[in-house]
Amino acid sequence: MRISIRFAPLFLALLLASAPLSPARADSIRLSAGALGQSVYMLTAVLAKWLQESVPGLQASVIAGGGKANLDLVEKGKVDIGFTTLELYDAASKGEAPFKHKYTGIRHLANFQGTSAFYFMVTEETGLTSIRELIAKKYPLKIATFLRSGPPEVDTRRVLEAYKINYDTIKQWGGSVNHTTWGDAVNLLRDGHVNALLGKTALPSPYHAEAAKARPMRMLALDKEQINWLKKKYGYLDSTLPKGLYGIVEQDQASIGSAYFFFVSPKMPDNIAYEAVKQMDLHAEDIRKLHVSFKYFDPTRMATEMRVPPHPGALRYFKEKGWVK
Repeated sequence: MRISIRFAPLFLALLLASAPLSPARADSIRLSAGALGQSVYMLTAVLAKWLQESVPGLQASVIAGGGKANLDLVEKGKVDIGFTTLELYDAASKGEAPFKHKYTGIRHLANFQGTSAFYFMVTEETGLTSIRELIAKKYPLKIATFLRSGPPEVDTRRVLEAYKINYDTIKQWGGSVNHTTWGDAVNLLRDGHVNALLGKTALPSPYHAEAAKARPMRMLALDKEQINWLKKKYGYLDSTLPKGLYGIVEQDQASIGSAYFFFVSPKMPDNIAYEAVKQMDLHAEDIRKLHVSFKYFDPTRMATEMRVPPHPGALRYFKEKGWVK
């Protein structure tokens, strides 16, 4: 995703400042975001900047992470602030798959919302018009999805599960499954090595927009039965792919989406957690302008959908604002 000119120098500076995962100093914190260049990384970078400006002497560095890996990094004390998605946040708080234990070493910082959707994109040359047709024909789909255990890849496995198939099923039909970054997935599609992009990510997604320009594409709709099953089993939210999206969505199309969250270590000083949510509140308009997926950011909702206890510093700010009692 393109970063705005306003924040470009900061983005580059933070990339250079990113530090290895060694024990943190008392005057430094680490923030772990999503993949480099994505909307969440952009927001994490500006949050680090705002914290350095508001907390005297504080040094903040940003690393590229992932929604699932970040939970491990924060609980193990290797990172102070991490990002994740609602369904992974919920699963970690309960100790459910894809996690093997209940995460107790994390605290809620902020629901920073964001818009996302699951994309089931296929090339027109497949001739497929629905997921049920794919299954009926046992079509040898050549899928590109995200890196293993990254949120989009977890979502892909779950969507296939909703249709009672999996990666092995695809391979048995003569298809394939490639785990890679979104940028490389588009290159694979452009070169004809894959004919489908599956996964949930920002709405809109520049990678999927690029894919639609690279080759004639179709967006296969998720069926209502599967959407309801995914919402009930994994806690996904309703999402809609709007008519005209990427020039290939012919009418509003129901999908599943998620909210985005920052969570922190319980060992983080109260003043830093307090300042983090305060700065997001003060810079709400900047966040909405940072990327289109954040255009509905509402600071009053940062205290919603808490799956673990809020950090005391964040809770103090929420109470001062009257967002929680």
